[in-house]
Amino acid sequence: MTAIPRRLLCAMAITWTVLILIGTLMPRRSMSGIDEKSGFFLEIPYFDKIVHFSMFAGFGLLWGLTLSGLRGRFWWVLVTGLALGALTELGQTLPIINRDGGWDDMAADALGIGVAMVALMVVGRRRG
Repeated sequence: MTAIPRRLLCAMAITWTVLILIGTLMPRRSMSGIDEKSGFFLEIPYFDKIVHFSMFAGFGLLWGLTLSGLRGRFWWVLVTGLALGALTELGQTLPIINRDGGWDDMAADALGIGVAMVALMVVGRRRG
């Protein structure tokens, strides 16, 4: 299996981060009709937490791979991811965004980043 070039990984990580920002900070008024179209998924218990977990696990994996070889990369990704999660949840409480920021979403974000970091460490140990 060939390695993904670092530039491509970086582009993917940046794109993923931008998509997180767009998805989490989209104002409520621009989301009208989304609930009706995605009704099936909204019936899945804790679906929004699964989405938060997945978004931030992807963030952790992509940035962790992009920064491979960099000393302290796990701490950088962990702290940056937690800050991103906290800031997007706070941003959702702004009147212009008018969404519900919450600690439970932040916990799902943190869990996603944590699982990604553990996965990268386990794979790194098996390779090294």
